[in-house]
Amino acid sequence: MPPTAERRWWRMSVPAFARKDGEDRPDVDELQKLLLEQVELRKKLEREFQSLKDNFQDQMKRELAYREEMVQQLQIVRDTLCNELDQERKARYAIQQKLKEAHDALHHFSCKMLTPRHCTGNCSFKPPLLPQ
Repeated sequence: MPPTAERRWWRMSVPAFARKDGEDRPDVDELQKLLLEQVELRKKLEREFQSLKDNFQDQMKRELAYREEMVQQLQIVRDTLCNELDQERKARYAIQQKLKEAHDALHHFSCKMLTPRHCTGNCSFKPPLLPQ
């Protein structure tokens, strides 16, 4: 009956002086076979470790590239929103100016044409700005 790996390990881990006289002692072939198994296992574990390490590094590179892309996209969105906000402010200001001009013109018309008796003479009408 061939010795199991567990039994081989026990025989290898127990020092010779601690064994009883009747116990098996591993022969050179068994030791070489066990050593070869351990070497192969170590190589396999090293390959798996390297593979995991490479996969992790690749994943980190992809994650970094993704984050950089997101930063660029956010900057584009921010710039677009800022430009739209500026355009909206300019449009709102232009509308306010037109409303003020219309209000002043209506006030002037009201003061000068319709009800001169209600105007105190301190009319603040300014002629509308001519378009440039």
